[in-house]
Amino acid sequence: MMSIDKIISSLIAYALRNKFIDSQDEIYCTNRLLELFQCETYRKTDSDSNIDNVMKEALNYAVQKKLRSFENQNEIDCFDALIMDTILPRPSQVITKFNHLYHQSPKIATDWYYDLAIKSRYVRKDRLAKNIMYSYHRHDIDLVITINLSKPEKDPKEIARLRSTPSSSYPKCLLCKENEGYYGSYSHPGRSNHRIIPLSLGDEDFFLQYSPYGYFNEHCIILKKEHVPMAITSNTFKQFVDFVDKFPHYLIGSNADLPIVGGSILSHEHFQGGRYEFPLNRASDLWQFKLLEFPACQFSILNWPMSVIKIRTTKSDELISASTNILLKWRNYTDVESEIVAAELDGTMHNTITPILRQQNGVYEMYLVLRNNNTSARYPDGIFHPHPKLHHIKKENIGLIEVMGLAILPGRLKKELAECRKYLLDTGNNRIDDSIQKHVSWLNEIKLKYSIDDKNVDSILKDEVALAFSQVLKDSGVFKMNKQGNCSFKKFISTL
Repeated sequence: MMSIDKIISSLIAYALRNKFIDSQDEIYCTNRLLELFQCETYRKTDSDSNIDNVMKEALNYAVQKKLRSFENQNEIDCFDALIMDTILPRPSQVITKFNHLYHQSPKIATDWYYDLAIKSRYVRKDRLAKNIMYSYHRHDIDLVITINLSKPEKDPKEIARLRSTPSSSYPKCLLCKENEGYYGSYSHPGRSNHRIIPLSLGDEDFFLQYSPYGYFNEHCIILKKEHVPMAITSNTFKQFVDFVDKFPHYLIGSNADLPIVGGSILSHEHFQGGRYEFPLNRASDLWQFKLLEFPACQFSILNWPMSVIKIRTTKSDELISASTNILLKWRNYTDVESEIVAAELDGTMHNTITPILRQQNGVYEMYLVLRNNNTSARYPDGIFHPHPKLHHIKKENIGLIEVMGLAILPGRLKKELAECRKYLLDTGNNRIDDSIQKHVSWLNEIKLKYSIDDKNVDSILKDEVALAFSQVLKDSGVFKMNKQGNCSFKKFISTL
């Protein structure tokens, strides 16, 4: 067991090495750590450079000395973040440093800020490394498949306690600016080590932060200062243009603003971005068209499972106007044959857009993904939503990241696919594991397609999971990838 003197010495050495603090701050930060660990004496010792090991020892010390009792992983993370906060620069210092570096280069600024997010343990690289991730390039589709293992799953006792835990109105949600420095609770993630950067986009106030569970490189979140609901409007496109002008090395996108086709947090306006090229960005044009009102724009429909209009131009004003025109026309578009109904008699809207923007060599590329959240007796969860046949692989909403071709599949699949592997190799003598009963019909179809052995079973399973996700995207597309779907898509384009 590491002594508390070595723990504190190691934390101070880590802070100095990473320039979180200056040598003039050393005594002050040491005393803050002594207070946190309730120590009255201290002797500086040699340090351990492995911060993961140091933090593990620090958390063990807190439990052994009964400074804290941890009932779940979230409570452990809260104290972990509090320890780090003790040796981190204050928010104003982070903002000043970021702005100073930004004047040198936006990329230099974000490189430093992302590195800070990792070294402060806000972005948990150690947990992200647990995710299963692979690429799929076949059958005219390019996808990235991930099985999300970085977020620890809640056990039944934890779920029961969460149900009985009183809700708090502060912070109002996980995105609110008030999360910066917030200790957290049994049910609210610790944010003591959280630092955010103010931005002005489209004359409105936002903040930049990184996602603690990033799904792709430098996965950032751009959150509005006020706690207001998601809304895709003309202002959204202005804010997107502002963002990629400020950070041309980053892409930006937004979840749709309606249930079923939107993200998990609709109550707080926010966007997502990062330095990553998604499969959607590499999709080819299926066909092109022109809109005379917008001569500087190149329009195309993408060869993609979902219904995507791509706009390329160097003119930001025309891009915003063209995107707004398409949004407004789509909001009010009904095509009964395609099961697209724009609104109910009571005014409930069903049509919206998932927008994405990036800048390539000075050219704006806007992707407008048409969405509709209608339900029916046959598809009560959503007509343009993962269909029940594939719920054993994916049943959650198809949000921004998945629209772009990066699947975020549930962690349960790691264990279930291991059992599926056994089933595919089974000669029929073993009992089917209960966890894969829901997969059996799918697995039997796979058995009929291939001659399966121990050498090819893993690649077959990977391919079939990717094909299942590809079908999920097709289910979510409003205009299907067939002759009738193309005709219906062209019919909508003619209204523009």
